Amino acid sequence: MKIDNPLVKKFTNKKWQIVFGVTGVLALMWLIGTAIFLFDVQDTRFVAQADGFGITHNSLSGYAVAAQLAANKTDNLYVPYHYSNVESSLSVPVPIRESIPGLFKVDQFHYPPPFLILPYGLLAIFEDFLQLRTAWFLLIVVSFIGAVTCVACWCGAFRSQNRLLVFPILLCAPTVHMALQTGNVHLLIIAISILAMIAFEEDHHIAGGALMSFAIVSKIWPAILVAHLAIQRRWKPIFWCAVTGIIYVLAGMFFFGLEPYWDYITYELPRIFSGKSFYFMSWFQKAIIRNMSIFGISHKLHALGLLSSKPTLISPVLAWTFTMFIGLIVIVTSLRRGIGTHGDDSSRLARVQLWLALLTLAQLRSPFLPWFYGVVSTLWLLVLLAGSVKGWKLFAVFVAWLGLAVNIPVTFVSERDSFNLGYTLLTSLFIYGAIIAGIKEFWNRSHGLQQ
Repeated sequence: MKIDNPLVKKFTNKKWQIVFGVTGVLALMWLIGTAIFLFDVQDTRFVAQADGFGITHNSLSGYAVAAQLAANKTDNLYVPYHYSNVESSLSVPVPIRESIPGLFKVDQFHYPPPFLILPYGLLAIFEDFLQLRTAWFLLIVVSFIGAVTCVACWCGAFRSQNRLLVFPILLCAPTVHMALQTGNVHLLIIAISILAMIAFEEDHHIAGGALMSFAIVSKIWPAILVAHLAIQRRWKPIFWCAVTGIIYVLAGMFFFGLEPYWDYITYELPRIFSGKSFYFMSWFQKAIIRNMSIFGISHKLHALGLLSSKPTLISPVLAWTFTMFIGLIVIVTSLRRGIGTHGDDSSRLARVQLWLALLTLAQLRSPFLPWFYGVVSTLWLLVLLAGSVKGWKLFAVFVAWLGLAVNIPVTFVSERDSFNLGYTLLTSLFIYGAIIAGIKEFWNRSHGLQQ
């Protein structure tokens, strides 16, 4: 029943403003704790340890080493020995790797060469790795918070969708802070992908194209949103994605030459598609537990003794089946064009839910999707679903969010590998359930508008 009593509406608005204030303060306090570690590497009082992984792992280390290797025109910067934490006769000395022994393990690098423009540019400003690490944190956290806030405002959190005022709770999730403290670019890519789609909706095609194309040349899977636009025949956004993407590619060639591109196409991409770049995901127990990719499910089942034969790294049948399934979802949802012509808050919310659902689906197609950043887009989607569902569905959203917000392993319950394998299998259902719910909300909204 719709309540038109102005006193009730005023009370409801006030209630959600209080929720916004409380969650905002909690998020700020947690963010300060994470920032302390990012500004002082020795101060680990307020950050998650995750068996030491949260302290010693830093994705930026791999980005920085790769940028220096590319700038020095090193032969095949994708060869794993370049990122060894122990100097060898094969590895090429680089200042960044020599400056972090005892602090972080150098991470492997698997991204397309144009991505290196960003860490290379920051390295020109911050030569010291710890200063670079702080600047990287500020870049990601400002972009991510800006995107989350922008989405909430665009979808009417301060107008008709008051339940979206709970959005600061996303910054209260331990998983999000683990992603921030380990420095993976994943949060930035999700943020700019969604900001790009909003820019396209508001006819800021150049800005949207610049953001989206950088996301694509960095992680590839955001291209699913360009496919969504192409099926809707929205050629202006696609044109500017192509133009700015070409600029990034040419800039990468200018700074690093052609060799990294050739090495990525002929060496790294085949290793990614076959799973060899992530060979550890079939035998290293912690990697099996953390891998939320569609391919990680069979490895978890085998580790639990529920599969008699050991699965291949990447099942070709599963890869093609899941790819076709994603393609079908993109085609079917993109053809529901009626909702794209409406600027009301409910329609906007439904669109963002669809974009996040598609991005999450594309991520799950990756060979290896670690928990500590792989569930962030689902957490964001669940926060938005809380603004459009009621009753038992809202309770289910709350349970799913709590289940995905914790760090792995769930040491406060059990440190046993079997428990954490089962836990991540169960929470995989939460991820796919959130995707289905996001698509269903979009479908129902578009169906109502077409009626």
